[in-house]
Amino acid sequence: MSNSDLSPSTSSTPESLSGEIRLADLESLAGLIIPNPATKMGADLEGIEAAPGLVMGRAVVVPAGALSDEENRTISDSQVPAELEKARVALREVAQNLMASDVDEHPVLQLIGSQLEEERWPQIELAISKLHLSAAKAIRIAFLPTLESMRSAELKGEVEGVVRSLTRRVHENAGTAQRLDQIPPNSILVSDDFNATSLRPIGPKENISAIVTDVGGRMGHVPIYARSKGWPAVTDAKDATAKIKNGDLLIIDGSIGKVWINPNSDICEWFKRESAKRIPTTDLRAVRSNRVTTLDGREIKLSCNIDTAADLAKVASVFPAGMREIKLFRTEEDLLQGRGFSSAGLIRDEETQALIYRQAVKICGSNGATIRTVDWGGEKSPTGRRLANPALGPRGIRYSLMNPDTLMVQLRAACRASSEGPVRIMAPMVTEAQEIVELQAYLNQAISEVEHQGIKRGNIQIGAMIEVGAATGVMLDKILGHVSFVGIGSNDLTQHILGVDRLFSAGDKEGRWERRFGPHNPAVLDVLCQVFDRCARADVPASLCGELASIPFYAAMSVGAGATDLSISPRAAWPMMTVLQHLHFGRSQELVQDMINSSGGEEALEKLMRFNLALTNRTAH
Repeated sequence: MSNSDLSPSTSSTPESLSGEIRLADLESLAGLIIPNPATKMGADLEGIEAAPGLVMGRAVVVPAGALSDEENRTISDSQVPAELEKARVALREVAQNLMASDVDEHPVLQLIGSQLEEERWPQIELAISKLHLSAAKAIRIAFLPTLESMRSAELKGEVEGVVRSLTRRVHENAGTAQRLDQIPPNSILVSDDFNATSLRPIGPKENISAIVTDVGGRMGHVPIYARSKGWPAVTDAKDATAKIKNGDLLIIDGSIGKVWINPNSDICEWFKRESAKRIPTTDLRAVRSNRVTTLDGREIKLSCNIDTAADLAKVASVFPAGMREIKLFRTEEDLLQGRGFSSAGLIRDEETQALIYRQAVKICGSNGATIRTVDWGGEKSPTGRRLANPALGPRGIRYSLMNPDTLMVQLRAACRASSEGPVRIMAPMVTEAQEIVELQAYLNQAISEVEHQGIKRGNIQIGAMIEVGAATGVMLDKILGHVSFVGIGSNDLTQHILGVDRLFSAGDKEGRWERRFGPHNPAVLDVLCQVFDRCARADVPASLCGELASIPFYAAMSVGAGATDLSISPRAAWPMMTVLQHLHFGRSQELVQDMINSSGGEEALEKLMRFNLALTNRTAH
């Protein structure tokens, strides 16, 4: 494949990157795979590099929703009408906003919005008129019993976001806070934390440039959502909301987790120079092929991860027809439906599921789509049942086999979607071959039932996610004997091998925790190499899924470990191809072996950093 296959199709592309890509000075490449030269520059705040990118903008501080002293006091009779009106307007506006959300953006938002006024207004009205509470406090009191009884951490977080949106709207309508649905261009959002519900009312979205939060890690809602939008993000930037004020000029470098507040002229000049070298993270750039060849002839294929059907438009805009392939469709978000504020969940009916899957298969054509059965259980449970250690509970394929009715609905829907093209069904969290045997039996039954209904079906294959230690040892060869393909889940594989929660951040300013416990750790890297090698020997195609495959910094490591198919987010296609075409497979293999021989994660990471620096003709700072 030539370099011209990578040229973006957008007219706004800088001249230096239009047509044939020219990276003679390697500056743009450096901006993709290594932290910029400001790594050692002091900053006002330092946190976790949650989403890459370098931007300058004005701060919009989103309050956490804490009540003021005035709001905690009781109100007089004369204040009751005004407080009732504040609460009524806030309920109506937030409900309308949630109802206007795209169901594919987050499945529970519309349902919460549809029941907001009916369920909550009587309690709020009583608290204001009889107990003489302020509108903001009445709203919090009305939701308190629901929040205390919720077992689902995810749904509880969304309802807390609704409460925050309501109290914030009370402040906005009273003129005591700026309206967050009318933020100016180049706004950098600053808050203690965000979730889907609390981010939803803030906009317009095109005016958001970056996000900074007091808490969080690399794998929560904020970094994943930010990466999907191309926004730089710094999480775990402790005291951000205390130090940053509305309107402050900020420079955010999400690649190194640094924030400058009202920077001086020297920092601003550095920003201008450095940003000119970086490839913008907000660009959804098209590529002309899904394959790239390394300098020594190793062909690497790029396929896609998607979280919801809403991501299909991104797949279509990035990859040309005939070269689109989905290797991981995480189906949980599209299938979960909440009923009001209960902790129970519903599964979409078979017809709706089939429609969703059919869209995915159709856009991929003859390449087909991989539909992962639901990875519910623990913190992602639709029932809300909380476990002492959710990562080790009945999740993934274990959950599905324990709930065959739910599984059969999903399998029949996938079978019906195969009329549009090849369908691959992939089971998550597989630990033994017997799970695949049982899944195959259910699939055979689903196929029989669909055919009995006279519904046309196409080619269907079954595969496994390799993401726990048990599946990488003696059991791997047995699993490979029962599947047509595998996907290697780097996120879960890393946490299970190292015994480290992937959502956890130690918060140490030196970042030693992050440097030690990651996919670059020799223990994880050694397993990756073995899995790729054994899959190749068994002639079973293997794709690398998870965040690892989408991060250019790790490109040489992924290729050197044996990956020939990287399943990535659509936004990562152009940056990954840009890096991959500059790699030498043989040297990447040597790098990986050198990393595996390291005494720990920090030493291995240092070797990867030096490799990337050498690739860009830079030296360590």
